[in-house]
Amino acid sequence: MDIAPVFVLYPMVALNNCARFAYFIVKNSIVGVYIIQNNKVVYVNPRVIEEIGYKEKEIINKRYDRFIYPEDLKLVSEIVNSRTDQSIETVRYEARVQHKDGRPIWYEILGGSTMYRGAPALIGTMVNITDRKAINDELIRSEANLKSIFDTTNVSYLLLDTDYKIMALNQQMKDVYIDVANIELKEGNNLIGLLIPEKRESAKAVYDKVMQNNRSEDYETSYKKNGDYRHFMANVKPIYNGQMVIGICISSIDITEHKKLTLDLLSHVNEIEEQNKKLREIAWIQSHVVRAPLARLMGLIDLFNNQENDDEEKRTILSYILISANELDDIVKSVSDKIHIEDD
Repeated sequence: MDIAPVFVLYPMVALNNCARFAYFIVKNSIVGVYIIQNNKVVYVNPRVIEEIGYKEKEIINKRYDRFIYPEDLKLVSEIVNSRTDQSIETVRYEARVQHKDGRPIWYEILGGSTMYRGAPALIGTMVNITDRKAINDELIRSEANLKSIFDTTNVSYLLLDTDYKIMALNQQMKDVYIDVANIELKEGNNLIGLLIPEKRESAKAVYDKVMQNNRSEDYETSYKKNGDYRHFMANVKPIYNGQMVIGICISSIDITEHKKLTLDLLSHVNEIEEQNKKLREIAWIQSHVVRAPLARLMGLIDLFNNQENDDEEKRTILSYILISANELDDIVKSVSDKIHIEDD
């Protein structure tokens, strides 16, 4: 039974029970229903009227294309023409209808064919998907933003499944492996098989531990290329879906410069400690070794100044003063040698 023309042409009292039921469903449907004939809109249900902002008399017998959003007019016209000449019987697509105030409303349209007043017509439903489109567009933008961050950060990222196959990686990770190990990482490859032999066992041990304990692990690794070392700090985190570990996420950062600075700092600290050691030795010499000849010199000078000494006694005292002076000179030279050696 062709329900569409029946509930459009005849009053409710003239319909049988089946037609009444169909009329009630269409009239109160939460989706839009339309009929197009000869490129004109000949029927829309209340849902369409409510959503696009026009009155029924502003829609009926008007060309359908005046209600299509301009950017989608070519697509909709091609589909309507194909349906009209029966190139396609049913179709499902997305397009925008223009609200009376000019804003676009996204619809998912399911169309088919019918007979209306004895002539072929196009009938279909229109589901408003504007909110769904907005959410999807936001997700696409968010995904693009995250991908931009993922690919432009100086942190290398690698996602592996439970078999350690590569699910995803960023450009930084690709560049690092090519640079330090001449290894090209690709999605779908098994990472363990790609690693250089001396790294495989230790890396797998860390990954296994993370998988088994569901707990992240940090480790440091180094690569030697052309005589120079590149140092990396890596973190391995489990990917947990709430029930089980389904993979791991590896993030790493190049700490070569940090490592060099740390080693330089340790070298300077060791130098300062060595200098402090020398200074302590010098202080000990000054307080103990220098004190003896200096005390003797002071005593001898005091004796020399005694007016009661004859010439012979003064010559003896002078000889002792010379001995103590030479002894003190040797000590000063020894201290000078220590400082000189340290400066070298």
